[in-house]
Amino acid sequence: MSHRPNIARWCVLLLLSSGAFADEIKSSAAGNVNEHRVIAEGHTGNNWPVNGGDFGAQHFSPLREINSQNVATLGLAWATDIPSPNGLATEPIVVDGIIYLSASLDRISAIDAASGKVRWTYDPKVRLSFNRNSLTARTNRGVAVWEGKVFFGTGDCRMIALDAATGKPVWETPACLDSTITGITGAPRVGGGRVYIGTNGSDSSVAGSVSAFDVATGKQVWRIATTPGDPAKGYENRSLEMAAKTWAGDRWWLAGGAAVWDAMTYDPDSGLLLLATAGPGDGPDRAIKSTGDRLFSGCILAVRADTGAYVWHYQTAKHATAVSPENFHILITSLSIRGKMRHVAMTVPRFGEFFIFDAKTGELLSRKSLGSRPASQQSPPTMPVDRSVPRTARTPMLNRCSRRSPNSMWSAPAKRRLPDALRRKCWNSLVYSTTCLAIHTDNAL
Repeated sequence: MSHRPNIARWCVLLLLSSGAFADEIKSSAAGNVNEHRVIAEGHTGNNWPVNGGDFGAQHFSPLREINSQNVATLGLAWATDIPSPNGLATEPIVVDGIIYLSASLDRISAIDAASGKVRWTYDPKVRLSFNRNSLTARTNRGVAVWEGKVFFGTGDCRMIALDAATGKPVWETPACLDSTITGITGAPRVGGGRVYIGTNGSDSSVAGSVSAFDVATGKQVWRIATTPGDPAKGYENRSLEMAAKTWAGDRWWLAGGAAVWDAMTYDPDSGLLLLATAGPGDGPDRAIKSTGDRLFSGCILAVRADTGAYVWHYQTAKHATAVSPENFHILITSLSIRGKMRHVAMTVPRFGEFFIFDAKTGELLSRKSLGSRPASQQSPPTMPVDRSVPRTARTPMLNRCSRRSPNSMWSAPAKRRLPDALRRKCWNSLVYSTTCLAIHTDNAL
């Protein structure tokens, strides 16, 4: 195959002996996703209607047609070229046989899952005239689909809704207070008649924010800041007034940070939107030296999905050492803990510790280090690496799933604690089922 610049190839492998895939695609209105359907069908595997596959963002498919016995018969069903200069970093949404995905420069495509035929492509012609927009437009992590529309954010700070059947714009609205200094790289989340998006920029000291928009009209329902502003100008709400007391230093309010650049989880059971924030910034030209806990940086932050009102937070960053306190994916499920069923939120920040919270109250239920697990639950890089084996031949599964239940992870005593550098987690999502919990870690060894 010849090299084709600025093209990402989207491939699908199917069982060559099976022709059932196309027959299973049902005709219906394009983008037919709503809260009832996600809850009712989220665990069937027939669709991937929201980020993570269901509202718990569990990233697990129960489908079993492809298994260890027939995987050798897989063959290429189709391959479709997607114009994307920086490759693809997207989690596709699949609804009734149509794949919706984003590419760099915020281009969106709808692809027939049976044939690979591109049904439509939309180019928002993202502005690249400002340095931050040029950077953020290079990566788009996905779309949301809801009630016949496809939603996505852009590197120049727009939230756009497209008609899922035709790809034509339905509405467009600004999503940032200042579109010249920040942008959007994350995938929107949907639920409760609203679409939610955060902004990028902790690494350039932009203050984090999250906004909610009405899915039908694009009207902004609420916007919250994740760090407090200038005390002389007052605070937007009591939670930011409380957060301001945790900051100190000359002109600390210019430090910024606490961006919610991707990780959000909508929980219909509690009516909450759970946010994962990055670390604090250090201001223009990196000249601001702030101290203190600096809320709400390095936090899991829960707000009411309908109003954006503060409910609870937990600052995981207070347990971080030399590794970045940045938080990532939040997974929601129900677990039996000490004989009682709990509705929980699970997350692993970059510094490699596993947190379990009560999803409704924020109560910390468990905190364990990835590096202190029993040997039977470890794999590279937390297990010793055989350096006589070439890197390309090492086990690609970074964390093997134990045969035991997820609860049994904590039953064995800690054997050892590895240095931070050997137990870091990357931004990839957790994967959960009733028998398995997989955690992807940075494999720098």
